[in-house]
Amino acid sequence: MVYTPPGDAAALWPHSCRHRNPRPSTSSLEISTTPLCLQLSPPSPMPKTVHPREINHFRPVGIASHLLKTLERIVLNYFRHLYLYFLHGALSEQVSGGVALDGALTGGGGGAQRRRRFPFDFRAEWRRKNTTRAGATGCYWDGAKSGDIVGDGCHSLLQQVKTRVEYKNRNNTLARCRREGRPRREMAGEARLARGPVDQYGCVRWGPADLPVGETEATLENMKRDLLNIYSEEGMSGAERAEPIMRKTYVILRKYLNKVPAPAMSEIKLEWPFLFSQKCLFSHFSLLTDIDILPKLQEAISRRGQTILDYCATLDNPRICDVLACYEPDSDKAACILLLLMSYFREPKESLMLEVDPCATAVDVNTAELPSTPCLIVQGDMMKPSGWLISIEGHVVMGPHPVFVHGVAAFFSSYYVFNLEYPAAGSSTLEFIQRCFLGINPERGSKTKKRTTMNPHVSTLLRKLIDFEWAS
Repeated sequence: MVYTPPGDAAALWPHSCRHRNPRPSTSSLEISTTPLCLQLSPPSPMPKTVHPREINHFRPVGIASHLLKTLERIVLNYFRHLYLYFLHGALSEQVSGGVALDGALTGGGGGAQRRRRFPFDFRAEWRRKNTTRAGATGCYWDGAKSGDIVGDGCHSLLQQVKTRVEYKNRNNTLARCRREGRPRREMAGEARLARGPVDQYGCVRWGPADLPVGETEATLENMKRDLLNIYSEEGMSGAERAEPIMRKTYVILRKYLNKVPAPAMSEIKLEWPFLFSQKCLFSHFSLLTDIDILPKLQEAISRRGQTILDYCATLDNPRICDVLACYEPDSDKAACILLLLMSYFREPKESLMLEVDPCATAVDVNTAELPSTPCLIVQGDMMKPSGWLISIEGHVVMGPHPVFVHGVAAFFSSYYVFNLEYPAAGSSTLEFIQRCFLGINPERGSKTKKRTTMNPHVSTLLRKLIDFEWAS
């Protein structure tokens, strides 16, 4: 019992795309619009039960959104292969007449090849690759002078294609008449039934199964008891001794952190206290993502921080100007950059940071002001912090410690180590740190709820910084 819309479905496909072997990717590029058959979404009744008998036993389902996402992936892969093909020099002889490509987009074949107009100038990529002159910008490769590539290197190009399609569809009312998906209704405090892609995003050893050579679960549990004994005798000062043992017990620790429902932070601190020391937290993050976060972050702030400061100085943004006005030679560069990013993305600093008295300890912090998500608590002035603490689930779990950049590293690590989503109010800043500073660039997925691709605001800023860096 599946509803079939009246008329010939082929009639919905643009006339120029109707041929024996339709190719949605190249046809859509040729007409610069989305096929009408993918814009319409006739519902099909899908049964909810094994033996449906009444109208309430069916659920209307439309697949147009899934088809559009599939088309987007086809177009992205198409451009990725074309981009790589060009970098190897195969397209250098075929680029002629501005932005026209002969044969490169037709896929070969017999007969006369058609001439197609292409909306991007791939010759700019050749200029960037073969010159270091200032002004060698204007191409669509997401890469900096140093060779760092953001994401898969083609995201900006895909955004340009989507913008072009939206422009061509501006007078099409059908493209705008979209019904939003039904929101998921969950009871307050209800635990998720399974771990999702958000938890595993960017990780390389999220759920390890192999035990260390020569070890069993019983011996690893004995090591865990040894860790608790060390903590009872030495406190957090025993982290140096505990770190090698924490690396060996990584497998059972991940199983503990990944279980559903997730353990409370207070319970984790009792079971694995050294995970809240800087040394063991950074070590765990390194095993989880293959990234040594502290030196990586320090190098990124040293290498790219000045570019961010110089670029922000060119912007006419009152919030950014206020931050730069407070920046002095003896100010903390990491703190200034963090405030600049939050000002640029129009995110409230209270979503990620909280300023307290310079002499405040964990006991002095007002827990009523703390969010449930990780919060970086700054002692003293934001531009010249004297120390930092970290709170999760409304309770201080780390600190106070002196060096602010260590606090940023520990703050960011907590999202990955404890399987936490980025808060909506600070997600752009955190994703920028993830992609630009740490180089965690999965093609798909996100640490933000209900997002499966790269944040467009982050992509835009990265693109502007790259162009600014090349032009300077």
